[in-house]
Amino acid sequence: MHKKSYRNERSRLAILARDLGRFTLSTLRSSDVASYRDQRLEVASGSTVRRDLALLPHLYTIAIKEWGMPVDNPCAKIRKPKLNKDRERRVIDGELADLLEAAGALHVEMPKL
Repeated sequence: MHKKSYRNERSRLAILARDLGRFTLSTLRSSDVASYRDQRLEVASGSTVRRDLALLPHLYTIAIKEWGMPVDNPCAKIRKPKLNKDRERRVIDGELADLLEAAGALHVEMPKL
């Protein structure tokens, strides 16, 4: 059994392996990570790139704490991309009734409004 985010993390790891797989933990520099970040931002949102980059520091934490590798975390020395703007959407005519009907079908205890 896998954790809920297994597929997403696997996809992110595949992208990281494709773009940074030629480096080892000891040869990856902050300038390499910054270059990856900048190239990835051309095709993905800031939030997506932040999630991609969040996996790298974890690899370094495991390498340092559990394997005793004397490596520096290059991710600590780069700027993180800005988050996307929050989305704001309001229900338009007819959607509220449809939403309540669908919720009522899923949850019998939902009161009729």
